[in-house]
Amino acid sequence: MKLYIYPKGRQQDAEVDGWRTNTTPLSEEGLKKHCEIVPYEEADYYYIGQLSCGTMQHISPNFFEHLNKNPNKHIAAIEGDWETSVIPDWGLQCILFGNENKYNKKDFMTRPSMSPLLLHLVRNYNNIQYENKIPDNKSFGFRGQVDPHGVRIKIDRILKGNNLPHEILWNAHWGLVHDLKANNAFIQEYSRVMVENIFSLCPRGVANCSSRHYETCFFGRIPVIVGNIMMLGDDYYDMSFMYKIDPALPDEEMLNEFNKIYNTPVKELHERCHAARQYFEDVIIKYYEDPTLFFINFLKRHNL
Repeated sequence: MKLYIYPKGRQQDAEVDGWRTNTTPLSEEGLKKHCEIVPYEEADYYYIGQLSCGTMQHISPNFFEHLNKNPNKHIAAIEGDWETSVIPDWGLQCILFGNENKYNKKDFMTRPSMSPLLLHLVRNYNNIQYENKIPDNKSFGFRGQVDPHGVRIKIDRILKGNNLPHEILWNAHWGLVHDLKANNAFIQEYSRVMVENIFSLCPRGVANCSSRHYETCFFGRIPVIVGNIMMLGDDYYDMSFMYKIDPALPDEEMLNEFNKIYNTPVKELHERCHAARQYFEDVIIKYYEDPTLFFINFLKRHNL
């Protein structure tokens, strides 16, 4: 890829915070491996750096003097999942990649929301031992914080009020800190809830996206996503192993959705579990092997 990089573009946070190096497209390593950095006149694409996450007030379209000539060949990284982070119209003209495609853009590549646990699962994929016998009993599991939108409390109320088997445990704070060894007891309990419940509840939190969807697939359990999200691979991979529920549904309609899920035959649920684990191998592992190449293939697949 012949790439022009604007000198006033912001470097991606993932490249400077230490624990996420080379986990996003166009990282320093990815640029060296796949991109020829050229003057504007010779470039196929033009990289304007990272947008959002409180940085927009410091970024002006005037920084990118060639933007108006061919905006659909400009690329920007979107960092974070804060709902108040709004990309301006000039940014929405670009090809984007980030962890929450709330803009209904076909030229937006969704990348995984990241947590220290998810990266640990990816980097140690072949060496992690866990109880991989799929449960025959049906139950919904979740461990996490109460969310500001009340979706998680709503789910708890619906499951509890209608005697659907579930295990919902609340945290006082986000427990997945960077030092997994120091926080091992929490990680073990967080993982246990996923492993022992065939349905892993993945409700929206501060934003729609969550690393929980991807962590669930590592353990070969079925994500039940309560949120309006796109996931990595949605544009080309068979994602029918998971369930999705609109968080805005009234209680009765949401209960109907949970009942449909719960009444799925056990044989089909086991097949979905295997498909979830296969998705982790085929898509998540593949992405983290080389995020920049994954993004380049996205561009080719969509003729961008």
